[in-house]
Amino acid sequence: MQNNILINIQFLRAVAAIMVVLFHTTTHYYKVGGEKFGNIFSILEQFGYIGVDIFFVISGYIIWLTTRKISGTKGILDFIYNRTTRIYLAYWIFFIPVLMVYSYFGKDITRIDILGSFFLTSTAIDELLIPVSWTLSYELYFYALFVFLLSLPKKYTIYFLSILFILILMIQVWAYFYLNIYDKAIFNTASTFFTFFMSPYTLEFIAGTFIANYLEKNRIKNLKITFILGLIFFITGIIYQNNYLHDSLSLGYYMVERVFFFG
Repeated sequence: MQNNILINIQFLRAVAAIMVVLFHTTTHYYKVGGEKFGNIFSILEQFGYIGVDIFFVISGYIIWLTTRKISGTKGILDFIYNRTTRIYLAYWIFFIPVLMVYSYFGKDITRIDILGSFFLTSTAIDELLIPVSWTLSYELYFYALFVFLLSLPKKYTIYFLSILFILILMIQVWAYFYLNIYDKAIFNTASTFFTFFMSPYTLEFIAGTFIANYLEKNRIKNLKITFILGLIFFITGIIYQNNYLHDSLSLGYYMVERVFFFG
């Protein structure tokens, strides 16, 4: 059963990747006059970014499966090596040429955190050399979280994740309704504790681990209901975005709503 699920996930990852690529292509397409034509870009501009949310949930699912048999110091070190090299080596292939091109043409990068961009430790998108790499920072954060979990007895892993999920949920409710940190005027000065370490996006990773843990021993009996529920959330999110926000849920200060509708 797991093999069949993994095959389906590979297709889902492909769809998510295409969605994100086309979403980011939209801006460039419009610059060359693409807004004159009705096309897939204008459609995907409304929701293509949720490919990232799909990736986050998938990451949680995959990391749960791949760490179930890991134990001991050597296993943990191998996990750290495999995951960091997988991200950094692929990322640096793009980072280094971009830095060279920017430097050659004299582009102002004084606001860029070069080291933070290189090691993906910067949590501010506007300080990253390649802004879209913000998703990799979350991936690394979640990997670091699992390094800690791997040091715990296996039977406690799901309990810890459940507690963390509830804790983040409570913190985000407090931050959203009481502190109002997702107000446009406040968001850019909000603490990274709320917007990164306890970010709503982390809930997507954890949700992926919950799904993997459930499907290890169970099957979803009624896929139609699951699909319909997902479709309802998706359509509601698009309606909310287009008719009430007149803005995109892809923007950072809408991450709570984004995760609620699409995560």
